[in-house]
Amino acid sequence: MKNIFVLLISTLSIFYPTQVEATLLSDKAEIYLLTCAPGPDLYSAFGHTALWVTDKDLKTDYVYNYGVFDFDTPNFYSKFTLGKLMYKVDREAFNRFMRTYLYEKRSVYRQKLILSKDEKQELFDLLEANYQPENRYYLYDFLYINCSTKIIEKIEESINDPKRFSHLSNESGLTFRQYLHKYLSSSPWVEFGIDLALGHPADKQTTLRESMFLPDNLMMNINSKDHQITSSPEIIYEGDSFDFPVGWLTPFNVLLFVSLLFLLIPFVWKNKKIVKFVDGLVFGITGFFGLVLLFLWFGTDHQSMKTNLNVLWAMPFNLIFLFRSKFSKMSFFKFYWLGYTLLLIIILISWRFFPQEFHIALFPFIALLAVRSWVNFRVESLNG
Repeated sequence: MKNIFVLLISTLSIFYPTQVEATLLSDKAEIYLLTCAPGPDLYSAFGHTALWVTDKDLKTDYVYNYGVFDFDTPNFYSKFTLGKLMYKVDREAFNRFMRTYLYEKRSVYRQKLILSKDEKQELFDLLEANYQPENRYYLYDFLYINCSTKIIEKIEESINDPKRFSHLSNESGLTFRQYLHKYLSSSPWVEFGIDLALGHPADKQTTLRESMFLPDNLMMNINSKDHQITSSPEIIYEGDSFDFPVGWLTPFNVLLFVSLLFLLIPFVWKNKKIVKFVDGLVFGITGFFGLVLLFLWFGTDHQSMKTNLNVLWAMPFNLIFLFRSKFSKMSFFKFYWLGYTLLLIIILISWRFFPQEFHIALFPFIALLAVRSWVNFRVESLNG
């Protein structure tokens, strides 16, 4: 009976193999690095990248795309907020991939990878292995693990020659934050919001390898003077330019106006209730925002949002102003305002030399905080 069972299993394995056999590429196979230009929407503001495998003999025409996520994922928004959203690699026909960029009028470039036949096969096998359901998903991180970094990772694995990638350890000359600014110059409010959310890790000077979190940097820096890994970029579809004019309602102009207005209110209206309302608004908002920053720092897995020094001006303790009547008789309340004033002055004086780059639009608002904090220190000193 045992022998019959073994024979049955062996026979079935012929028709239902337990492992999918690798597809062997022909001599006509080519692999291209595809780089898609940025678009007008936030999700497309930094461009996109993918790998295109084509083999005329095998009629293979696959694009491997590591930038896919599923809106139907359970608890999608909470996972996105907490940095626990899984992205996946997708595989689709080239014409279907291009349809999106033709519709959105976004330029697409290609670069042929200069690989041996064995290297092409190795890269193709890696992509196919990643596409299997059990390997398809990965934990996304905007600056460190995304659609672009996954591509260069697979190319490096397939070539397995560190000398061809040695130039990627050179410094790029810009930080993560400065690279992002280049792409958000026509979207000042988006730039401002992202700047507030990003912590000190975003101010790290990047290597060329790290700068490849942006598809354009991967396209332009993959080759060195000594080693050519791809051909020069060749445009296969020329789309539109999405540089929009920036109006006067920029974060700097708005915060400058608000700061000047709030500074003048105590001199124009000498009503104590109005002054307390303004201070409650200013310190209450900054205190609440400080709590949000602390949540992003300690409560999520977003590495780029750790050690966010914006909490030095958006101090969570500012919320105590809303309970001023309970703390006004305590001596620490007075010294809190003094310490906070000195801290804000230090930030303003050392603006250009601070470890974390603060958005310039914050300068007038931090000046407002310093003035109102000093005024509150003087009031508490007189009352004490």
